[in-house]
Amino acid sequence: MAIDPVCGMTVQERTAAGRFVYLDQSYYFCSARCLHEFQAAPEKFVHRGAQPHVHAAGPALAPAREGLVSREAGSRERQGKAKDPICGMVIDKSGALTSERAGRIYYFCSTGCKLTFDSPDQELKSMRMRVAIALTGVLALAVLRAAAFIGLATGATIVTWAPIPQLPWFTWGMWLFILVTPVQFIGGWSFYKGAWAAIRTRTINMDFLIALGTSVAYFYSVAVIFFPEVLPVKVEERAVYFEVSAVIIAFVLLGKYMEEIIKKRSSAAVRKLMDLKPAQAHVVRNGMEMDVAAENVMLDEIVIVRPGEKIPADGVVQEGASSVNEAMLTGEAMPVEKAPGAQVIGGTLNQAGLLRFKATRVGAQTALAQIIKLVEEAQATSAPIQRIADQVTGYFVPAVVLVAFLSFGGWWLAGDFPQGLLAFIAVLIRTSPRKT
Repeated sequence: MAIDPVCGMTVQERTAAGRFVYLDQSYYFCSARCLHEFQAAPEKFVHRGAQPHVHAAGPALAPAREGLVSREAGSRERQGKAKDPICGMVIDKSGALTSERAGRIYYFCSTGCKLTFDSPDQELKSMRMRVAIALTGVLALAVLRAAAFIGLATGATIVTWAPIPQLPWFTWGMWLFILVTPVQFIGGWSFYKGAWAAIRTRTINMDFLIALGTSVAYFYSVAVIFFPEVLPVKVEERAVYFEVSAVIIAFVLLGKYMEEIIKKRSSAAVRKLMDLKPAQAHVVRNGMEMDVAAENVMLDEIVIVRPGEKIPADGVVQEGASSVNEAMLTGEAMPVEKAPGAQVIGGTLNQAGLLRFKATRVGAQTALAQIIKLVEEAQATSAPIQRIADQVTGYFVPAVVLVAFLSFGGWWLAGDFPQGLLAFIAVLIRTSPRKT
């Protein structure tokens, strides 16, 4: 039995998901994630002179204490700041959503960003539907408004065949309520989700501002229609603002949709690199060949690659001869001949013969993983002025909310409640930052 130095879990050496030799001592791991964290910074989890984790003859308390130290070290990994790879927002690791890809942990500010990263096509399809609903609602509002103005201009009366006296709710406000409600709650659903995530992580973002501003306009208009007696507004000043809410949601959502398309195209290169890594690998353990997930290949393990298969890790050929297509990584058009002693790169394609090689770099240490890391860091790197903007944002957004409430309160005290409401919405929407 052994203790995983990262999470403190007890594992069996023969069935462990990974093994790593550090300072002439073997450590075993319960999962590929723990193995990758240990490989990235082993000194954080192991002290020089510590007792081995293979503890058949060791005292019972030592492994438990080491597991406690390891868990504390793991918690320190969740401290500090990280940058959301989707929206670029700088967030605290401790309260962020996470996703692991190719041995690396990514941090996200909201479920929307995480879904975009995990399944970009599905999230884009969902957003396309919401954009279609929002734009359809806004177009219907525009047609209805234009028809009403044209009818009034030509002297036409309201539809004569409708029994208006028997339909007290059949009013202009009710028409707007019916058309805008799907836009508000289906088209604007992503803003509500983002606002809830912002509240949970205590980081007010653009979604919070949009959700707050449009909700105030929508629910005030609902109150005007259904509960007019509760409003501190004169009857002649009771107007509805459904159109304001719908137009804001539709056009901001359209902008986000266009942004998602651009992000998907910009991240296509990284995802193609990720797809180079095979899903499974053939390894020799205890003298037997077995299939394991590619991320579970252990250091110094013998890996078998048959013709037509991709190489799961970096290593040195021990037996066999073949030609390997390395064009996807090196750009070399012609296959490279491999013989015992030759280096092989993870993600390349074995073409001709069977190879047996010894894994020298696995997980996040492979050449392919390092290339992916460099590309992602280049995409996420911010200019110095952007880093300053990220810091200012933490103070700017709460200030915007405060100014909006002050504007509303000032107009209300001055006796103009509708104007205060419009000022409140205008401040929130006009000053909402695009990247928070």
